[in-house]
Amino acid sequence: MIKINISDTQKTEIANRHWNWFNKRAERKFKKSEKTYKDYILSTLSNTSWDDIEKLIKGNKNVFIAFIQKFCCVELDQDKKNDLLLAFGYKDFTNSKEEWNAYEYCKTLGVNVCPYCNENFILTIGSAKEKVIRPQLDHFYPKDLYPYLSCSIFNLIPSCGNCNHIKSNKRCKIIYPYDEEFGDDYPFRVKMNNQLLPKVFIKKNNNHSNKNKVKNSLKVFRINERYNEHTLELNDILKRYKFYSKNKLSEITKLFHHVKKSLDLERIILGLPIGLNKEEYPLRKFKEDIIKQLKET
Repeated sequence: MIKINISDTQKTEIANRHWNWFNKRAERKFKKSEKTYKDYILSTLSNTSWDDIEKLIKGNKNVFIAFIQKFCCVELDQDKKNDLLLAFGYKDFTNSKEEWNAYEYCKTLGVNVCPYCNENFILTIGSAKEKVIRPQLDHFYPKDLYPYLSCSIFNLIPSCGNCNHIKSNKRCKIIYPYDEEFGDDYPFRVKMNNQLLPKVFIKKNNNHSNKNKVKNSLKVFRINERYNEHTLELNDILKRYKFYSKNKLSEITKLFHHVKKSLDLERIILGLPIGLNKEEYPLRKFKEDIIKQLKET
């Protein structure tokens, strides 16, 4: 739903730190054999070089798609699949107490709201050595189906427990938060149903290139259903806007002419945080889209 906003510089830094950790760990040996994780990966994924693996670990969705086209769902029995998961090291990454680990990754990203739903906080508090809370890491391409993508850093999407649970191993094409979002092309809207109760939904856009991904995202994460449960927040917006219509807001703004930014005053009256740039907060898109709709009516 919302994009993970990080710069190319941050992406490069994260990718390099992750590769350094992965490459060092790959020299370890399986407990049950003399073969290193690196050797096992290269022997299992035939015609693949270690440079290819570096691209995979550091890469983006286009790299993942290329590997999937080459290897698809690797034909392995469960024991060998478990060995490949062990070799790629996702479990060690989440449990590591070294300088680079899942906690450090989430802190570096600085994503505090679930990108799949924009509904829940996903705070990172503590560290790998002193664990408190951190986001769950969803495998955009499920690790059970694509074990060779299990530790690719940009296949790991920080998410809330609800989204991670209901997405599970679903394989349909959805919005990829590192590159895509609903944005202004898919706004929330509210209308009255037959019982004269407000109903929330994402407005369709059949001409958009991502329409199928958006449709799948809405279905997988049950976005419309979940947001229709936010009756308290919706009614608060509707009441505030009813009491403080355009004319009322204009009058109040004139009374508080000493306030430098009239938009800040408007946001305060409508119950929205002020002083934000790209920072996210739960339900931001929902609230701002509905207020925009009310202004246009």
